[in-house]
Amino acid sequence: MDKNEFWKSKSKELVFLLLDLFKENKFYYSLCSIINKSNDVVDKLRKFLFKNALIEEKRLNHDFYIDVLKEEHAIVLGGIVEELTKNVLFYNFNNKIQYKEAETNFNFFANLAFETYNIILLGRCGKKYTQEILDHKEIILKKAIYLSKISLNLIYKEFKEIKTINTHPIMNIVFEEINFYLLADSDLLINNCLIDFKNLNAPLLRSTAKAQLFGYGLFYYYLNNKSFDKIYYLNPRFNFLKELKLPK
Repeated sequence: MDKNEFWKSKSKELVFLLLDLFKENKFYYSLCSIINKSNDVVDKLRKFLFKNALIEEKRLNHDFYIDVLKEEHAIVLGGIVEELTKNVLFYNFNNKIQYKEAETNFNFFANLAFETYNIILLGRCGKKYTQEILDHKEIILKKAIYLSKISLNLIYKEFKEIKTINTHPIMNIVFEEINFYLLADSDLLINNCLIDFKNLNAPLLRSTAKAQLFGYGLFYYYLNNKSFDKIYYLNPRFNFLKELKLPK
């Protein structure tokens, strides 16, 4: 079965599962909540996602490893690295310049990423940075710049020419008087390839992450009637950008 036939077939299965869910009085579940919180309402869909979880075929050398200190706040750091990398990529793409020419802008983009991710956290969980995170800002940004440069090198090495760049799903923004809230961050989309950032301290993805990435690919096909060309996950702490394969 080729790639498009695979997604088409799974999309048909998804329709029946969604029809069951629509019968419920309440229907509002994020993909993450379906995968992480099993209950009677979503259990069939959850099992379907895990059954079709994407596969890591390519084993890489994991000797490369970058530690993250407590003061660098791993979870927040990961989000800032992603936002910083996107900032530089979009800037370079829109200004048609090479990666090396944006070096002098890293501090500006890092500060922008720090502020952006604070807003993302507010939209996601209703909370902003703690005072401790604000106090450790310079420490966090120093490591974020280091990891972002690794991420950019990996991306530019894989994509010799970037023809299109976007996010998926496209960022949802709600305006409320003079304030605006980003409801969720979005994964990177380059040349119709999805790149999911994972700033993890383990080289291999958990089953939940692989099921989630299958879900991203599935819903993309379901909504657009076309599939991603490839699905990757990027972990700068292990210095790799790894393509995930469809289940056999």
